[in-house]
Amino acid sequence: MTVTGQAKEKFEGWLYNTPTQNVIEMMEDHEIIGGDDSFNKLPESMQWGVYQDWADRLGYDLYISKESPLEYFWAVCDLIRSFNEGNCKTRQEARNAAIEKLNEIMNQS
Repeated sequence: MTVTGQAKEKFEGWLYNTPTQNVIEMMEDHEIIGGDDSFNKLPESMQWGVYQDWADRLGYDLYISKESPLEYFWAVCDLIRSFNEGNCKTRQEARNAAIEKLNEIMNQS
């Protein structure tokens, strides 16, 4: 679960420089982790929460729901439309698919 290209630059700018809430400083203040690679050291479920906050700031919703005992639905949406959606076998696969789609959207803009 990672972003690349322009999306990575935008994400890191937000992650390290958000004036109202520097996520990395908050993690270090609470002794969750420390160092330059703090975000990548977080468990995937915690990284997901940070990506969701970033997507919210950009005006996107990263949506995951359990559709059946064997399937998770994912979508990336803005206020008007759903950009993509799909189904995966696990919650983490669905999260990764949503992040990959957001990465694609951010690299197109």
